[in-house]
Amino acid sequence: MILLQVAFIWFHLFYVDGVICPAPWTYFDDSCWLISKNVLSYNDAKNECRDRYGGFLTKVENEKQDSILTYLLEKNSQVKDVKKHRDETSRPLKDCFKKVKGKNAEIAFSNQPGAAVIFTDIKDLKSCLLECEHLRSDFNFNCLSVLWYKETHDCLLNSEKGSGSARATFSIQGIPFNISYYEYQCEEQAELLMKDDPQLDRSNAIKGIISNEIPGVRTCFGKHKHSMLKGFADKIIHSFNERECLSECWKCTDCLPGKGMCKAVNFYKDAGECVMAGVSIKTNADKFNTDETLSDFFDRRRECALENCEEKEILVSFVLDGSESIGADAFNKSIKFVDDTITTIHEISEFWTVIIFQFGTTNYIELNSAQFDNLNQFRTFLAGIGWRRERDSNIVVSIEDAMNVITKQVNKRQYDEVITFIVSDGIGNVSVVEEIPRFVVEFPSVYVYTVALTEAINFNVLSRIGGVNKTYTSNNYTNINSNLQKTLCSFNGNIKKITQKDTQPFSLFSFNNDEPLESLDENEVWLGLQRNDFGELKWIDQTQMNTYATSIVHLLEVEGEDGDCIFRKGIGKWQLTENCSFKKRFVCSFKPTLSIEEKFKRDYWIRADNVTTEPLLLLNSSIVLPPSGTEIIGENMEAGPIINFESTTNKFDVDFIPDKIDVDDKLISEIIRQEKEKNEAKSVDNKITDL
Repeated sequence: MILLQVAFIWFHLFYVDGVICPAPWTYFDDSCWLISKNVLSYNDAKNECRDRYGGFLTKVENEKQDSILTYLLEKNSQVKDVKKHRDETSRPLKDCFKKVKGKNAEIAFSNQPGAAVIFTDIKDLKSCLLECEHLRSDFNFNCLSVLWYKETHDCLLNSEKGSGSARATFSIQGIPFNISYYEYQCEEQAELLMKDDPQLDRSNAIKGIISNEIPGVRTCFGKHKHSMLKGFADKIIHSFNERECLSECWKCTDCLPGKGMCKAVNFYKDAGECVMAGVSIKTNADKFNTDETLSDFFDRRRECALENCEEKEILVSFVLDGSESIGADAFNKSIKFVDDTITTIHEISEFWTVIIFQFGTTNYIELNSAQFDNLNQFRTFLAGIGWRRERDSNIVVSIEDAMNVITKQVNKRQYDEVITFIVSDGIGNVSVVEEIPRFVVEFPSVYVYTVALTEAINFNVLSRIGGVNKTYTSNNYTNINSNLQKTLCSFNGNIKKITQKDTQPFSLFSFNNDEPLESLDENEVWLGLQRNDFGELKWIDQTQMNTYATSIVHLLEVEGEDGDCIFRKGIGKWQLTENCSFKKRFVCSFKPTLSIEEKFKRDYWIRADNVTTEPLLLLNSSIVLPPSGTEIIGENMEAGPIINFESTTNKFDVDFIPDKIDVDDKLISEIIRQEKEKNEAKSVDNKITDL
């Protein structure tokens, strides 16, 4: 018995299991998530989650949770093309991971929501590392470190790494022998941004999401650049960006004086000031000023134009090579290319912002995130940009500088599309092509093109920056603008909807319920939101909707949608339906018994509740087990420094792995004595009970 206790303690000190959620569930945002493989009606799906798994049809309460569902649906897709895209065996692993080991190595963690993702039932280490890359590119999760549990096939992806992180809330020191720990080493644009602007919230920098920003809210307002409605300021708030301001106005149905609704907004971008008005431009046209350079005016629509791509906010950047190798003719062609591209984008949407760089030995910002009232104003400015004719082309530093500037602008979150063109011959002071950075900006919708307008080019360098399929030469670069129109806003995108004969009115949120199951999007899944007997929409666990869910449902109701249950079509795209008997996939979730922090407390120190309650057992005569329920504090331990879980740092240490367990003879005797006394006490208690 004694040796078993010693072995048990040794096992839990130096062998760490990886389970928080059972396979094949995924841990994220303090919940376990499961995407069903089968399709069921709403009630059957609700019963399946409750009776089989002890959970609920899932709640979705923030943008991150909504986004992880998209990622998990793709990961579990049955569509052949999607599965091929995610095939780990065919996707090369980036040379970005460094293995860390040793008793002094530190792993930092944050217990903030969404700071870690744990996949279960992952095939091998390579697949685990690839999940980190997938999350970075497809989910914008800033995966910085990976813990691979070989025995349990758990893959923990962490948004912290190393030591000294100000955002970490606890850390462990020393890598257990059954865990492989890797850190992501490639340059982090978001991390650079945070260093430049420490006041910027991390969640905004990485994901670009604001918690109270309504997805698609921009389509619910008409925009007038450099304009304002004079004399009306019913409510003034300070907001992070334009979308947040519009979200506050959209939610304001009775927040203005006299229970008035917000009908219009003057937004001052530089000051971050959002001025709400309870009147419309339609009834106050004489107060409308179209010559206000500091403000943009937004008029609330009665219906949101969710598919109106002609009002997209587009950030377009040009990184022009101004080195001597380009030549005057090619540089002039570059300027002409900029003009043609902006003209094409202006035909799609007038709401564009442009950045222009020119690089050589030094990197210059010719135009920093400017908007123009019309094309002629822009062309006048463009004509003033001349060829700098720098002797060298410092392409590596220039690309990195451009990424930093664009990333800062992107994280102001007022864009729907981000497009960057690198116009260069690819010839520079680079000894090996591996030195060239891949042009990466953390944003859901990013397009990067490399364009060579000279005859002599280094295609290897250019294709490394933007990818082979996005690299154009002087022979085919004119195809870019036609491709842009198809990508951003096609002329015939809605022609089928206009010409098709349908007895039912077209709705952005509805479909024909007689449509065969096979033709439905497999990404449509039931959520745990249902109308109760009193007509209220509530989550199945009877909790009220928070701001995120309420804003989406409010948008549905404004559009005239009705129904008793809800399914999800995409991020921020839910749909009410009366046909709850229709069969769809579904998402179950439950709260795990341990949080991340509690798990590491359990794993990296002895669990006192699973052994004898007396302070009996010592390893190498140095580690003491206190009574159950007390904090575990080592004093002058050989295995590590003093630890106090009440401290703010919460550092849990495992510094050594013993080759064998030496149990002192006196300790054994003491254990036997205490066990004997305990048994005798129990015997006395039993006799008293018998009496």
